[in-house]
Amino acid sequence: MLSFKERSVPEMFFDRVKEKGDKPFLAFKKDGVWNYLSFREVERRVRNLALALISMDIKPQDRVAIFSPNRPEWVISDLAILSIGGIDVPIYATNSPQECEYILSHSESRICLVSDQTLFDKIYSVKKNLPQLKKIITFEKVVTDDKDVISIDEAYRIGENYEAKQELDERLARIALEDTATIIYTSGTTGPPKGVMLTHRNFLSNVYQAINSHPGIFEDGDRSISFLPLSHSLERTAGYYLLMRAG
Repeated sequence: MLSFKERSVPEMFFDRVKEKGDKPFLAFKKDGVWNYLSFREVERRVRNLALALISMDIKPQDRVAIFSPNRPEWVISDLAILSIGGIDVPIYATNSPQECEYILSHSESRICLVSDQTLFDKIYSVKKNLPQLKKIITFEKVVTDDKDVISIDEAYRIGENYEAKQELDERLARIALEDTATIIYTSGTTGPPKGVMLTHRNFLSNVYQAINSHPGIFEDGDRSISFLPLSHSLERTAGYYLLMRAG
Protein backbone atom coordinates (compact mmCIF):
# COMPACT_ATOMS: atom_id res chain seq x y z
CA MET A 1 0.00 0.00 0.00
CA LEU A 2 1.23 3.49 -0.85
CA SER A 3 2.24 5.71 2.04
CA PHE A 4 2.16 9.50 2.08
CA LYS A 5 2.75 12.14 4.70
CA GLU A 6 -0.54 13.98 4.21
CA ARG A 7 -3.82 12.85 5.75
CA SER A 8 -6.02 14.78 3.33
CA VAL A 9 -6.18 16.68 0.06
CA PRO A 10 -6.28 20.13 1.73
CA GLU A 11 -3.28 19.25 3.89
CA MET A 12 -1.42 18.53 0.65
CA PHE A 13 -2.41 21.99 -0.59
CA PHE A 14 -1.36 23.83 2.57
CA ASP A 15 1.99 22.01 2.53
CA ARG A 16 2.56 23.20 -1.05
CA VAL A 17 1.74 26.77 -0.06
CA LYS A 18 4.66 26.65 2.39
CA GLU A 19 6.96 25.49 -0.42
CA LYS A 20 5.62 27.63 -3.28
CA GLY A 21 4.48 30.83 -1.58
CA ASP A 22 4.05 33.57 -4.16
CA LYS A 23 4.64 31.36 -7.20
CA PRO A 24 1.68 31.08 -9.63
CA PHE A 25 -0.85 28.35 -8.89
CA LEU A 26 -3.88 29.18 -11.06
CA ALA A 27 -4.15 31.10 -14.33
CA PHE A 28 -7.32 32.36 -15.97
CA LYS A 29 -8.13 34.57 -18.91
CA LYS A 30 -10.37 37.61 -18.43
CA ASP A 31 -11.10 40.22 -21.10
CA GLY A 32 -8.36 38.70 -23.24
CA VAL A 33 -5.70 39.05 -20.53
CA TRP A 34 -4.13 36.22 -18.54
CA ASN A 35 -4.34 36.64 -14.78
CA TYR A 36 -2.48 34.62 -12.17
CA LEU A 37 -3.24 33.66 -8.58
CA SER A 38 -0.34 32.61 -6.38
CA PHE A 39 -0.43 29.71 -3.95
CA ARG A 40 -0.47 32.22 -1.10
CA GLU A 41 -3.38 34.22 -2.53
CA VAL A 42 -5.42 31.08 -3.16
CA GLU A 43 -4.70 30.01 0.42
CA ARG A 44 -6.05 33.33 1.71
CA ARG A 45 -9.28 32.90 -0.22
CA VAL A 46 -9.60 29.25 0.75
CA ARG A 47 -9.22 30.07 4.43
CA ASN A 48 -11.75 32.90 4.30
CA LEU A 49 -14.33 30.82 2.43
CA ALA A 50 -13.76 27.87 4.77
CA LEU A 51 -14.34 30.06 7.82
CA ALA A 52 -17.48 31.47 6.19
CA LEU A 53 -18.80 27.92 5.71
CA ILE A 54 -18.07 27.17 9.37
CA SER A 55 -20.02 30.30 10.34
CA MET A 56 -22.92 28.95 8.23
CA ASP A 57 -22.96 25.85 10.45
CA ILE A 58 -21.40 23.42 7.96
CA LYS A 59 -20.25 20.46 10.03
CA PRO A 60 -17.72 17.71 9.14
CA GLN A 61 -19.16 15.35 6.51
CA ASP A 62 -21.94 17.81 5.59
CA ARG A 63 -22.42 18.05 1.84
CA VAL A 64 -21.81 21.25 -0.13
CA ALA A 65 -22.40 21.34 -3.90
CA ILE A 66 -20.36 23.11 -6.60
CA PHE A 67 -22.28 23.96 -9.79
CA SER A 68 -19.86 25.66 -12.14
CA PRO A 69 -17.64 25.26 -15.19
CA ASN A 70 -13.87 25.31 -14.67
CA ARG A 71 -12.67 28.53 -13.06
CA PRO A 72 -10.45 29.46 -10.08
CA GLU A 73 -13.43 29.65 -7.73
CA TRP A 74 -14.12 25.95 -8.37
CA VAL A 75 -10.71 25.06 -6.96
CA ILE A 76 -11.05 27.53 -4.08
CA SER A 77 -14.49 26.13 -3.19
CA ASP A 78 -13.25 22.55 -3.35
CA LEU A 79 -10.31 23.20 -1.03
CA ALA A 80 -12.43 25.28 1.37
CA ILE A 81 -15.10 22.59 1.69
CA LEU A 82 -12.57 19.79 2.15
CA SER A 83 -10.44 21.74 4.64
CA ILE A 84 -13.30 21.89 7.17
CA GLY A 85 -14.03 18.18 6.79
CA GLY A 86 -16.97 18.71 4.45
CA ILE A 87 -17.90 16.62 1.42
CA ASP A 88 -18.26 18.41 -1.89
CA VAL A 89 -20.75 17.41 -4.53
CA PRO A 90 -19.72 18.58 -8.03
CA ILE A 91 -22.50 19.15 -10.57
CA TYR A 92 -21.80 19.43 -14.29
CA ALA A 93 -22.53 22.90 -15.68
CA THR A 94 -24.53 21.26 -18.48
CA ASN A 95 -27.01 19.59 -16.11
CA SER A 96 -30.68 20.54 -16.31
CA PRO A 97 -32.62 22.03 -13.37
CA GLN A 98 -34.25 18.65 -12.78
CA GLU A 99 -30.89 16.85 -12.75
CA CYS A 100 -29.54 19.45 -10.32
CA GLU A 101 -32.59 19.01 -8.09
CA TYR A 102 -32.08 15.25 -7.97
CA ILE A 103 -28.40 15.52 -7.04
CA LEU A 104 -28.94 18.26 -4.45
CA SER A 105 -31.83 16.36 -2.88
CA HIS A 106 -30.20 12.93 -2.92
CA SER A 107 -26.92 14.25 -1.50
CA GLU A 108 -28.75 16.46 1.03
CA SER A 109 -26.46 19.35 0.11
CA ARG A 110 -26.91 22.28 2.50
CA ILE A 111 -25.17 24.94 0.42
CA CYS A 112 -24.61 25.27 -3.32
CA LEU A 113 -21.83 27.34 -4.85
CA VAL A 114 -22.88 28.57 -8.30
CA SER A 115 -20.89 30.32 -11.02
CA ASP A 116 -23.19 32.83 -12.73
CA GLN A 117 -26.72 34.03 -13.46
CA THR A 118 -27.48 31.25 -15.95
CA LEU A 119 -26.62 28.43 -13.56
CA PHE A 120 -28.13 30.30 -10.62
CA ASP A 121 -31.45 30.47 -12.46
CA LYS A 122 -31.37 26.69 -12.88
CA ILE A 123 -30.85 26.12 -9.17
CA TYR A 124 -33.28 28.80 -8.05
CA SER A 125 -36.06 27.38 -10.22
CA VAL A 126 -36.04 24.20 -8.10
CA LYS A 127 -34.95 25.66 -4.74
CA LYS A 128 -38.51 25.51 -3.38
CA ASN A 129 -38.30 21.71 -3.63
CA LEU A 130 -35.06 21.58 -1.63
CA PRO A 131 -35.80 22.40 2.03
CA GLN A 132 -32.33 21.27 3.12
CA LEU A 133 -30.63 23.81 0.80
CA LYS A 134 -30.09 26.74 3.14
CA LYS A 135 -27.87 29.07 1.14
CA ILE A 136 -26.54 29.75 -2.35
CA ILE A 137 -23.13 31.37 -2.88
CA THR A 138 -22.51 32.86 -6.34
CA PHE A 139 -19.14 33.47 -7.96
CA GLU A 140 -20.55 36.40 -9.93
CA LYS A 141 -23.23 38.94 -9.01
CA VAL A 142 -26.75 37.75 -9.80
CA VAL A 143 -30.13 39.45 -9.87
CA THR A 144 -32.12 38.36 -6.81
CA ASP A 145 -33.53 39.82 -3.60
CA ASP A 146 -33.25 36.54 -1.68
CA LYS A 147 -31.26 37.09 1.51
CA ASP A 148 -30.11 33.48 1.43
CA VAL A 149 -28.11 34.22 -1.73
CA ILE A 150 -24.71 35.87 -1.28
CA SER A 151 -21.68 36.45 -3.48
CA ILE A 152 -18.38 34.71 -2.86
CA ASP A 153 -16.84 38.13 -2.13
CA GLU A 154 -19.37 38.53 0.70
CA ALA A 155 -18.45 35.05 1.90
CA TYR A 156 -14.75 36.00 1.91
CA ARG A 157 -15.58 39.01 4.11
CA ILE A 158 -17.63 36.87 6.48
CA GLY A 159 -14.71 34.49 6.85
CA GLU A 160 -12.20 37.30 7.27
CA ASN A 161 -14.25 38.68 10.17
CA TYR A 162 -14.95 35.30 11.78
CA GLU A 163 -13.34 35.36 15.21
CA ALA A 164 -12.72 31.66 15.92
CA LYS A 165 -10.12 31.30 13.16
CA GLN A 166 -8.37 28.44 14.96
CA GLU A 167 -11.38 26.24 14.23
CA LEU A 168 -10.22 25.79 10.62
CA ASP A 169 -6.86 24.31 11.64
CA GLU A 170 -8.60 22.16 14.26
CA ARG A 171 -10.99 20.80 11.64
CA LEU A 172 -8.13 20.18 9.20
CA ALA A 173 -6.16 18.21 11.80
CA ARG A 174 -9.13 15.91 12.44
CA ILE A 175 -9.60 14.79 8.81
CA ALA A 176 -8.76 11.11 8.31
CA LEU A 177 -7.61 9.36 5.15
CA GLU A 178 -10.77 7.25 5.08
CA ASP A 179 -13.12 10.25 5.37
CA THR A 180 -15.28 10.83 2.33
CA ALA A 181 -14.03 13.81 0.32
CA THR A 182 -16.51 13.95 -2.52
CA ILE A 183 -19.64 12.39 -3.98
CA ILE A 184 -19.54 12.35 -7.78
CA TYR A 185 -22.77 11.45 -9.54
CA THR A 186 -22.89 9.25 -12.63
CA SER A 187 -24.64 10.47 -15.77
CA GLY A 188 -27.70 8.32 -15.14
CA THR A 189 -28.01 7.01 -18.70
CA THR A 190 -29.41 3.64 -17.57
CA GLY A 191 -31.29 4.81 -14.48
CA PRO A 192 -31.13 7.38 -11.68
CA PRO A 193 -27.63 8.85 -11.19
CA LYS A 194 -25.54 7.02 -8.60
CA GLY A 195 -23.46 8.91 -6.08
CA VAL A 196 -19.88 7.58 -6.04
CA MET A 197 -18.09 8.30 -2.77
CA LEU A 198 -14.34 8.91 -2.93
CA THR A 199 -12.13 9.32 0.12
CA HIS A 200 -9.05 11.43 0.71
CA ARG A 201 -7.06 8.21 0.48
CA ASN A 202 -8.52 7.53 -2.98
CA PHE A 203 -7.28 10.87 -4.31
CA LEU A 204 -3.89 10.81 -2.59
CA SER A 205 -3.26 7.25 -3.74
CA ASN A 206 -3.88 8.22 -7.35
CA VAL A 207 -1.65 11.28 -7.07
CA TYR A 208 1.27 9.43 -5.49
CA GLN A 209 0.91 6.44 -7.80
CA ALA A 210 1.31 8.79 -10.78
CA ILE A 211 4.31 10.52 -9.19
CA ASN A 212 6.00 7.21 -8.33
CA SER A 213 5.28 5.66 -11.73
CA HIS A 214 6.40 8.72 -13.71
CA PRO A 215 9.09 10.54 -11.71
CA GLY A 216 9.71 14.01 -13.02
CA ILE A 217 6.44 14.02 -14.98
CA PHE A 218 6.02 17.67 -13.96
CA GLU A 219 8.72 20.16 -13.12
CA ASP A 220 8.55 23.47 -11.34
CA GLY A 221 6.87 26.02 -13.60
CA ASP A 222 5.22 23.52 -15.96
CA ARG A 223 1.73 24.47 -17.12
CA SER A 224 -1.33 22.41 -17.95
CA ILE A 225 -4.64 23.46 -19.52
CA SER A 226 -7.73 22.39 -17.60
CA PHE A 227 -9.95 21.12 -20.43
CA LEU A 228 -12.13 18.36 -19.02
CA PRO A 229 -14.71 19.44 -16.42
CA LEU A 230 -13.34 19.58 -12.89
CA SER A 231 -16.57 17.82 -11.89
CA HIS A 232 -15.05 14.71 -13.53
CA SER A 233 -12.76 12.62 -11.33
CA LEU A 234 -10.04 12.31 -14.00
CA GLU A 235 -9.59 16.06 -14.48
CA ARG A 236 -9.80 16.64 -10.77
CA THR A 237 -7.14 14.04 -10.02
CA ALA A 238 -4.76 14.30 -12.99
CA GLY A 239 -5.33 17.89 -14.08
CA TYR A 240 -5.63 19.51 -10.66
CA TYR A 241 -4.46 17.51 -7.62
CA LEU A 242 -1.48 15.95 -9.40
CA LEU A 243 -0.19 19.31 -10.63
CA MET A 244 -0.83 20.88 -7.24
CA ARG A 245 1.44 18.27 -5.65
CA ALA A 246 4.04 17.69 -8.37
CA GLY A 247 4.12 20.88 -10.46
